[in-house]
Amino acid sequence: MIVWLASYPRSGNTLLRIVLKQTMGLGSYSDEVLKVGFSEAVTEEFGHLSRVEPWDAFYEKATASNELYLIKTHRPPRDDQPALYVVRDGRKACLSYSCYHQRFTPPPYPSLLDLVVGTDFYGGWSEHFHAWMGCRNTVMVRYEDLVNAPGTLLRKIAEQVRYTGEILPWHNPFELLHQDNPYFFRKGEVAWQGDLSWTPLMDGIFFHLHGSLMVKLGYASPEEVAEAKSGLSEEWLELVEVSRRLLSEKTQLESIFSERQVIIDGLKQAADDRLEVINAKNRIINEQARAIQAYRLAYGPLYPLVHCVRRMARPARRGIEVLRPRLGNLNQYSPRPLVTAPLASAAQQLETSPRFSIVTPSFQQGSYIERTIRSVLDQGYPELEYFIQDGGSKDSTVEVLRQYESRLLTWVSEKDGGQSQAINRGFANTSGEIMAWLNSDDLLLPGALAIVADAFNRHPEIDVVYGNRLLIDENDMEIGRWIMPGHDNDVLSWADYVPQETLFWRRRIWDKVGGRIDESFSFAMDWDLLVRFRDAGANFIRIPRFLGAFRIHKHQKTSAAINEIGLQEMDRIRERIFSRVPSRREIRRAVLPYMLKHVAVDMLYRVKTRLGVCRV
Repeated sequence: MIVWLASYPRSGNTLLRIVLKQTMGLGSYSDEVLKVGFSEAVTEEFGHLSRVEPWDAFYEKATASNELYLIKTHRPPRDDQPALYVVRDGRKACLSYSCYHQRFTPPPYPSLLDLVVGTDFYGGWSEHFHAWMGCRNTVMVRYEDLVNAPGTLLRKIAEQVRYTGEILPWHNPFELLHQDNPYFFRKGEVAWQGDLSWTPLMDGIFFHLHGSLMVKLGYASPEEVAEAKSGLSEEWLELVEVSRRLLSEKTQLESIFSERQVIIDGLKQAADDRLEVINAKNRIINEQARAIQAYRLAYGPLYPLVHCVRRMARPARRGIEVLRPRLGNLNQYSPRPLVTAPLASAAQQLETSPRFSIVTPSFQQGSYIERTIRSVLDQGYPELEYFIQDGGSKDSTVEVLRQYESRLLTWVSEKDGGQSQAINRGFANTSGEIMAWLNSDDLLLPGALAIVADAFNRHPEIDVVYGNRLLIDENDMEIGRWIMPGHDNDVLSWADYVPQETLFWRRRIWDKVGGRIDESFSFAMDWDLLVRFRDAGANFIRIPRFLGAFRIHKHQKTSAAINEIGLQEMDRIRERIFSRVPSRREIRRAVLPYMLKHVAVDMLYRVKTRLGVCRV
């Protein structure tokens, strides 16, 4: 059986683990990889137990077992197993969690406002509390009581975890913990005390959203809540409510998605099909013209009134359109200048610079390859192996390669068996710790290598990294953006939404899966590789930054091949996973939760962009 040791992040379930270990000798697991390094003495102090199985297999084993498994979690409840839920003053939890992000997670991390409003991964403080306390087997434990852990509390905890042995005295080891890792184990205060980042505005927003629970739990008085909320302007109230509302409109989104075709078929809207889109628009315009004429004939003198009513209904239709996903849409708006933040100096700020091995497979892309090469070399990254494997192009490609050969690891121009074989040939000549390939018409965005290196440095347990995607046309003009939600291993079985030009991985996982691209794939080789990485136990992370740009043009392989071989290769992968080819309806249903998350983060990104707090 499982007993969950749950809390909102930075609310004290690590302290609960220490209490269980010290007073009852009970060790505990975590449902996430231990991301912060501790000394062996501290790890022993809170009784951390390591699991060797992947999480899904471990969870299934623990659920079915008669033995006790104590598991720390910050996620919402996933079953009706017993739980101990640690709660503390929500202001302290949000402020401490913000400080944790600034120290231990790669930028851009959630702002304090994101945590207060509840738009980060774990949601709002009060919603998190109500979700767990709504479970019938959950016992609440106050952080303030855990600090001293009196005998009555220890007996209540022992009863919940079904411990019947001797309960030893409790001695809070905070001083030892603080000395070992002062940024993780902070001051440990019980009373609320803010800092400069906790402004009166932040106070007002927090109490507007969480004031009733703060009063219920005794962390604030009704008068204190009312005073804090009184200084909140109507504009801020509206902005907060918009952000919250975006996370609760799943019902309407589900009705929209049920009418959509298979999400992956949206790729058919590549640049190659623009003429058909234009023709469709012209047909719509002609149909509208005929409809207007029919209305004029039908309503005669009343037509101006009918026309006015129809115009009033347009904003509602536009509102629904805004909620449609952009993921899978390759042509989202008219071309606009591509503006990126100047981050080339970021490489000099790294403590260590792991070596990158980047391969560009190329064939007949002389119009674009120089821009691709410059996007890599202009990163200013010190440890870089850049290999270009050209398939014997007859255009200007070789001339461009000779121009840059002094800055490349090397280049080859000879006939090969296609893109997959070219990638394999390229990587066979490299030795870097971090690997990636970049197609000869795509771009890396400024600072991408430094951002990825920093993520791998901070997270040695991570094997695969990717980020958000920009869409560009043949003239380097921006025509769309893909804002990726958090990584989802399950959705990889159904579809591949990982932007290939933003994908990086460690050589150790490459070697573990055989050290080769499957050359039987000519379109879906990146999806096949990702599934093999996942099945080999790779840990993935999505960085919420734009790392690469995917170019849309009429000659690219993506648009020309998807109807011929792309869908067949995708079905090959699904058949390997499920021992059958799922129907398009099944695929639609399976990817729906992921697409809902995408719509939520995309809408939040657009709100932040309007406020000027987001950048490329």
